[in-house]
Amino acid sequence: MHGPSTNRRHSIMTTSQLSVPAFMTPDAVDHWQAERTYWLGRLRDHYKTRFGVELDPLQSDDEAAPGVHAGLVQPKAKTKTDAFFATGARAMLFYLQELEDHGVDPTALSAVLDFGMGFGRLTRHWLPLGPDLFGTDVTPEAVEFCKTHLGHRVSVNRNGFDPELSYKDGALELVFANSVFTHIQSKDASAWAKEIARILRPRSLAIVTA
Repeated sequence: MHGPSTNRRHSIMTTSQLSVPAFMTPDAVDHWQAERTYWLGRLRDHYKTRFGVELDPLQSDDEAAPGVHAGLVQPKAKTKTDAFFATGARAMLFYLQELEDHGVDPTALSAVLDFGMGFGRLTRHWLPLGPDLFGTDVTPEAVEFCKTHLGHRVSVNRNGFDPELSYKDGALELVFANSVFTHIQSKDASAWAKEIARILRPRSLAIVTA
């Protein structure tokens, strides 16, 4: 479905842009608040200039953030609401870069799955781009949270520990799994990879991080 790009567009991220601005250093006062403003601003500008869309309110709604409950699936540092939104926006920009590197227009995707969605830290950043969104996670509290806060926009399911998902063969165009395989036992990793391949359409894309 998506072949390699023959006309490489400009990069979203360059090496110089990955350096941490001074106001974000650990010594800065409330650096997570500064990072939230910075990364959501970067994402807002990118959506507007590249795709002609605005941020969705759920991408920055404190009432739709899990707070301390995020500690069930995230390091303690990311349980702060500002950290939740900052790291989600930053990660989304990297995913957009990965898609661009493979010649994929994210607005052309019709069905996207966040495998291991947690509390929807990344899922929500797909809302302005328009695909049918799906999310699944093994943590019951995270699934219930997402059903409550994102369920009107995202189809949320709970998966088990065995490598089996409820989606039909070839149902999805993109599956992304952010730091999920870190938590999967090595003996099950291959089976989970095959399961992800099963639910993807031919020549579609999976992005998996450790």
